[in-house]
Amino acid sequence: MSRKRQTNQLAMPIDIDELIAAIREEPDGLTIREIGEIFELGRGEQKAVTLLLSQLQGAGLLRKYGQEFRWSESGRAMIGTIRRRRRKTINFIPDDPAQRTRGGIRIDSVDLNGAFDGDRVIVSLARKAGGKDREGRVETILKRGQLKVIGRLHHGYRESWVESLDEKFSYDIDVDGEKAAEFTDGWIVQVEVTSYPYAHNNPRGKIINQLGSSTDETGIDIEIVIHKHDLPNIFPHEVLAEAEAALPVVTEEQIKGRLDLREVPTVTIDGETARDFDDAISLHKLENGNFELGVHIADVSFYVRDGNPLDQEARLRGTSVYFPERAILMLPKNSRTASAHSTLKSTG
Repeated sequence: MSRKRQTNQLAMPIDIDELIAAIREEPDGLTIREIGEIFELGRGEQKAVTLLLSQLQGAGLLRKYGQEFRWSESGRAMIGTIRRRRRKTINFIPDDPAQRTRGGIRIDSVDLNGAFDGDRVIVSLARKAGGKDREGRVETILKRGQLKVIGRLHHGYRESWVESLDEKFSYDIDVDGEKAAEFTDGWIVQVEVTSYPYAHNNPRGKIINQLGSSTDETGIDIEIVIHKHDLPNIFPHEVLAEAEAALPVVTEEQIKGRLDLREVPTVTIDGETARDFDDAISLHKLENGNFELGVHIADVSFYVRDGNPLDQEARLRGTSVYFPERAILMLPKNSRTASAHSTLKSTG
């Protein structure tokens, strides 16, 4: 399997985001001594922070005036997160919303400098000639992401490892033999990476989920996709509770301000095997001989209140995800918000 040298990841005594926020809040900047006082750092810890500040300065994110480090919006470099969905599709997502609106930023695999999907990094920019997307290079890994990988478990004589089935992390991952012994050889499992490849050392990880006995097992392909892309497929208790608390009937108060068309013959346009029924049409002949086409769309948003658990969960999911024989819905399927009076499925 692949062996690539990992860049030095900074071992920081404080949260990097908190450090950057503290510097940005001070127009005149902060000295290393002031940073030490704010975060209660010892001399050894201050040295580690000084190294990071020097790297931020070298990348153009900080400027030094005397002893003070000040934030600089140079545009030459920025902080953000690596997003890798395939071997050759690697994107950098800047923290700054303004930068995200200026177009995509792609990272070539040779410019990752040891970074992987989900890592927070410093990236230096260079626009590709004739291309719309900007190109970048990882300068420093600030914080490792929580990388989870799907793979096949193998047991050797004295060791166990997981053969990655994920394009975004093409390494064999060593796992603890004793703990892995409870899992069957050859099974498809999900591993959380706990240490990353360096020189000739394999990455290490821990098994957190057992998905199936074989990639040929019915439904395992969908489970692999769900876990590979971290699709949220379980609703928290508070989300289900709010959904089930919705009234089972439409009240007079809810009808106020709306046009009541429940007596108009309406036909759903969703097929018999559809995962949800939320689109319908009606057709009415007018006195002048023309026809009036009515388009009806279920108003699920009426039951989703801003800031409540249903709203937060819907924002997290963003959309429903459909598979041939299964769907991961944005709202609970068994809730009234998704299957009762907000649906247009015929009850007759």
